[in-house]
Amino acid sequence: MSNCVCRVTGMELLIDSGNSRLKWALLDQGVLQPGGSCDGGASLTADRLDQIWGGLPAPRRVWVANVAGQETCAVLKSWVEAHWQVSPSFVCAKAEGFGVINGYREPVRLGVDRWLALVAARHHYPLPACIIDCGTALTLDVIDAKGRHQGGLICPGLDLMRLSLDQGTAAVKVDACQPESGLLGDSTVAAVTLGAQKALLGLVER
Repeated sequence: MSNCVCRVTGMELLIDSGNSRLKWALLDQGVLQPGGSCDGGASLTADRLDQIWGGLPAPRRVWVANVAGQETCAVLKSWVEAHWQVSPSFVCAKAEGFGVINGYREPVRLGVDRWLALVAARHHYPLPACIIDCGTALTLDVIDAKGRHQGGLICPGLDLMRLSLDQGTAAVKVDACQPESGLLGDSTVAAVTLGAQKALLGLVER
């Protein structure tokens, strides 16, 4: 592989490495450009990164928000350094910054995805806010008018609820949750989906 890297001045790559999905976007001279997404977490490999990023010009900086664990972190770091000769910056939560005071007793243990959501909410809407993120897990965080994080809640998302029943029972087997409406389900699929939906809605409403 050649040591010559074509670098685009001013372009930065922003990476959101979640438990299930990898998302990215380009920041070019302060303007956010469309990016993409693919399966992430344990399924992420160097070959997959070759496919999705191999055609990109080398960015000036690479920022990573990773909640998918150290193995995924290592895959991303190794690929970026090998292909673009730049060390990625891994963002983490801290006790205070960007107008937000972290409400965790151990600030660094707040997920970086939740920390960045708090920072973004504070920047765009400097009012009391409840931030809900429905991903692999559902997270809920509350921030007051002075930027103080009041704490949060975490529970399994729809798919994890379904998976827990699939793995923990002999007969409740549902391949995927489908959108359902109504009070009660008339099939196992509907009952599981409605049960999971109502559990999440109940958490949010309380």
